[in-house]
Amino acid sequence: MRRKLIKQGIGALTITLPKEWISQYNLEAGDEIEIEENNKNLLLIAEGKSGTLTKTEINIDGMDQFLIWRYLISLYRLGYDEITLTFSDINKKYDIKLSSLGSLERKIQMRIIEVIKDIVNRFIGFEIIDQGKYYCILKNLSENSEKEFDNTLRRIFLLLLSMAEESLVGLNKKTKNIRNSVRDIDVNIDKLTDFCLRILNKLGHKKIRKTNSIYAIILLLELIGDEFKRIAFHVSEFSERKKFGHGIISIHGQVNRVLDLLYKLFYKFSKERIVEIYDLDEQMSKKINSLNFNNEEKEILHHLKKIKRHVTDLLQLIIEMEV
Repeated sequence: MRRKLIKQGIGALTITLPKEWISQYNLEAGDEIEIEENNKNLLLIAEGKSGTLTKTEINIDGMDQFLIWRYLISLYRLGYDEITLTFSDINKKYDIKLSSLGSLERKIQMRIIEVIKDIVNRFIGFEIIDQGKYYCILKNLSENSEKEFDNTLRRIFLLLLSMAEESLVGLNKKTKNIRNSVRDIDVNIDKLTDFCLRILNKLGHKKIRKTNSIYAIILLLELIGDEFKRIAFHVSEFSERKKFGHGIISIHGQVNRVLDLLYKLFYKFSKERIVEIYDLDEQMSKKINSLNFNNEEKEILHHLKKIKRHVTDLLQLIIEMEV
């Protein structure tokens, strides 16, 4: 799309904005937009404005519960405000593998409307507003804002730190109920993660050049939460069979320490903290290579090493945002 520069007064040039863009973001004469310089590019940002109501329709015949779940999460994250689901058999039953409450202890079955209601429980601001024999309509009834995004992202970090601490306590004390408490935190992290990704897709980040990096950071935080959840599940399975050694507990503690430093770095960038994180990461690598682990501890170590790699990726993304 090209626009011709128009002379306006002495030394000033103007351009017209695309009509479609103005309509999509409900802009009127007198509204203010943010202009951000990025080398030879100028970014025009309609702050606080989301697009007009976005609708879509999908037929879910032939999908199992897991695929319906994945489709709806994708539509929610992408920013759709109204989703119509169509189907041919309202009484069809689905084997349930995943719930808004997390992984299920035993297999259950749900009818199609129950499946949809269960998934919608994960979507902040969404409700079922209409349903019939062959359809169901989901709609967003809330407004999204940059302030909500900032508060929610910080909440994800804090929940993740709490999850890490719960996991370490469970490993140290061999607590069997660690599985349930960590799973509950993970469910909340997943819910808030979806909400943040949705806001980024609808509004972008307030500093537009950071949008892609922030999006990737949120996805990595969710993946780290999944690894802590898997550690908790292993601890629950192994807790009565064998004690965990000091080595694996020490490594878990260092992983938690690095994660806490990363959280602080995200909100207050400093070269000194980057060096501290890097040094701790190096210490962990040396310790892992110098110790022997039993089979149960190797299961835990596998997930701690994945968290360690995710933290390295997060560190890189944070540096890229700030330099």
